[in-house]
Amino acid sequence: MSSLFDSFFFGDDPFEAFNRYSNQYASQQQSRGIMDVVSESAKDVIQKAGAVAHGFARQEVDTEHLLYALADNDVIGEILKQYKLKPADIKGYIEANAPKGDEKAVENQTEIDVSPRIKSVLTNAYQIAQALHHSYVGPEHLLIALAA
Repeated sequence: MSSLFDSFFFGDDPFEAFNRYSNQYASQQQSRGIMDVVSESAKDVIQKAGAVAHGFARQEVDTEHLLYALADNDVIGEILKQYKLKPADIKGYIEANAPKGDEKAVENQTEIDVSPRIKSVLTNAYQIAQALHHSYVGPEHLLIALAA
């Protein structure tokens, strides 16, 4: 088996092995899904957002459901406290203003969809985590992505 540096000493293209290695690494990174790097606490928040959406009789999880679920997270609670925001106030506002669906329509629904806005938030949270050189997407990244 040849090493990465063999092409520097043998062959026509001294960067062939490096390019092959770089392309392989890039394709591995691209094939890695966002949910593969989401922390357990962020996964819990996403699950809770689904439950909130179901509780609001909605057929898809949207950003208000994610914010509602984030408000219960301890890390996010500390961040909100720094801005003099109370999780209970945020949740109360969402309860009063978020659209509600038809309870009969979602009564027998086993799966809940994800809105395009949530997909965008997840993508942005992943990019934010990468920009901060974090190896995971946590609730804090989800909050930043919601605010962006």
